[in-house]
Amino acid sequence: MAAVAVHDSQQPRMTVGVTASATAAVTSIDFHQVQQQYQHHQHQHQQQQQKRPLEKLACRFEALISSESAEARSRPRGEAVSGTDDDAEDSFPAERAQEARAEWTSASERASPAPVSAGPRAWRVGGSCGNLASEFRSGESDDSGGGASSASGSGSGGEDSAPCDGESSASCGEVSRSLRVREFADACDGIGQLFSVLGPAFAFAGKEFFDKVADLHVAGREFGTLAEMMAEDQRRGVARVKGSHTRNLLRVVRGLDLNRRIFALLLQDSSQPLRVYAGQAYSEVFSAVHPWPVRSLVAAGLFTLPSTPAFLLLLGESDTAWQQRAQRFVAALSPVIQAVDHLFLSQGLGLDW
Repeated sequence: MAAVAVHDSQQPRMTVGVTASATAAVTSIDFHQVQQQYQHHQHQHQQQQQKRPLEKLACRFEALISSESAEARSRPRGEAVSGTDDDAEDSFPAERAQEARAEWTSASERASPAPVSAGPRAWRVGGSCGNLASEFRSGESDDSGGGASSASGSGSGGEDSAPCDGESSASCGEVSRSLRVREFADACDGIGQLFSVLGPAFAFAGKEFFDKVADLHVAGREFGTLAEMMAEDQRRGVARVKGSHTRNLLRVVRGLDLNRRIFALLLQDSSQPLRVYAGQAYSEVFSAVHPWPVRSLVAAGLFTLPSTPAFLLLLGESDTAWQQRAQRFVAALSPVIQAVDHLFLSQGLGLDW
């Protein structure tokens, strides 16, 4: 009994000792410092996500031509998406983003890992715009309808993209006509981050791109689709007039094409200075439409561009997975650009103005 009594009498003291030790350990923790560290890591994570625009941009442009966006395309003009905030930083529905990403992953697993060619605007003669994304990811040529025209392949030179012919023309035209002004402008907003990283050499191109995208946002309040917008300019006879929505759309597409070509060239060989890729991309897209003084300024400004590793680092693409994200970005832009090109060609406007 005495032993038990001693044990019972010591047990509370042991508990008190453990409790006191735990209390001392807890009170020694600086919860304010822990909170600051958590907020710091969270801020770093958010910055890292913001510095990696390629995947987000690819997801937006994929949705423009994917079947999942059919409901948005058929929405009446001026009708907002239910449950979204127009002023939100990212108004792109998360569900559609996940579906588009899953669709791209499935297609990329079946496709060849060969990089997308940085060839001229004549992406394809045959094929449906609906499955262009998977076709471009594979990098394979299309034997039907004349095949693909690449810069190093068919020798098509600087020809503009040819409209789809035969049975696929209806499908290609349907996708082109269904592109909505508001969704297209929203997707183009993020391209500005790429121009800002390129620096002073393309500052004028970036400013022009920003201004033209802003005009498309204004047009999105009045028109539902790009086809409707262009048809109205055609009806009024102002499609080629400076400041028209149609002319601004063509300038925006050239800005998209410039960025697409830069990353396509980087995917082929990233060992050269960035000015080599940027200079080649600029020459292919703008040399035929910019006057000599502008071309001279760009040529001089190319030497102010960051190095290729620094360029990728500024975008937060310093890891080894940047090629996969760049491949997806290039593959997502290509069919969207062709769809818009089809609108210009089908309405007899051409692309060389």
